[in-house]
Amino acid sequence: MLTCKKVKGKLSWQKATRAEKASYKVILNQKLAEARQAELNDLVLNSTGSEFEAITEISIVWRNSEIQDWGKALSEFKVRVDRSRELVKAKESELGIAQTAYNQKLLEFQNAQSTRSALEVQVRSTESQLVSLKQSYDFASQNYLSAKSVSDSLYYQYQRAYNENAIILTNRVLCDFGFVSGTSCSWGNYNYNASVIGQYNSALARTNSLAGSYSNSYSAYTNGLTRLSSLRSQSSAVNISITSLNNQAVSLQRDLGVRQVELTKAKSDNTAYEGKDVVVNRHLDSLANVESKLQTAIQEHNSNIDAFLQESNAIKVTLEGKSLSEVQNEEWTSLISELKMARTKVSTSYSLVIQTSASLLEELSKATASSK
Repeated sequence: MLTCKKVKGKLSWQKATRAEKASYKVILNQKLAEARQAELNDLVLNSTGSEFEAITEISIVWRNSEIQDWGKALSEFKVRVDRSRELVKAKESELGIAQTAYNQKLLEFQNAQSTRSALEVQVRSTESQLVSLKQSYDFASQNYLSAKSVSDSLYYQYQRAYNENAIILTNRVLCDFGFVSGTSCSWGNYNYNASVIGQYNSALARTNSLAGSYSNSYSAYTNGLTRLSSLRSQSSAVNISITSLNNQAVSLQRDLGVRQVELTKAKSDNTAYEGKDVVVNRHLDSLANVESKLQTAIQEHNSNIDAFLQESNAIKVTLEGKSLSEVQNEEWTSLISELKMARTKVSTSYSLVIQTSASLLEELSKATASSK
């Protein structure tokens, strides 16, 4: 071992003495111990940042606050989706009811029109029948009145002839029994009176016969008038009903149009919600995947922290009572390498946790935005 010394004002290499060798060795061991301590301190004492803290559910990287906000947004969105679907069903039901009401009113309107057409046919038929019934009535009336005029004109002659013949017959009976005689017992105008009586009876019989025909034709005619009046009254009532039914049908048709517009809008809105729901459900799957990755990363990171702490404690135990300069290089290299590896794993897993947490935050932001 050589040492640089100044001899006679000049520097030169001289063989070191035993004391110099011992002093130099002490200095080397001190520097080695300091270097190893500095390295150890850098690995252990300086490993106190957030990456070396165990991550729990209250840690920021867990994104519990954002997850809760997302859960609230998702719940509100699902409520809106359900309401949208229920609104479509309600509007479909309302449209169905409105359509049924309109169809029913339209059927009533068409039936009323058919009834009016049938009544118009009956009115025309009854009017045509009335013409014939009026002619029959007029003819029967004329015949009856004519016959009655004849029988009425013969009535006074009939009364006189009837009374006169009654007297003649009475006198003839008295004559036959001898109570009277002379001219009182002649037949006088009996035959003429009988002829007058016969004419009257014949005229009266004809009048009575025509009276029945007259009465029947009059009843048929008045019944026809009554029927025509009733049909016209029914037709008028049906016309009023048709106007009312038409107004109701128009109103129901407008309501039907409104219901159709409402259903179309509800379906359009629901289509938008259903489209969003598909996107939201995809985010749900993505979020579940990222959250699962974060949980795995956190578990791995916490395990790496435990492993690092165990390795640190193991080194402390191994080095306890020993001077760092006394540890053999191979042993020191092995110890420090394992500790470095454990620390590297902590740093790597922490970076993965931070990265995955950022990805989860990004997914939560996208999912929340998609639900609005």
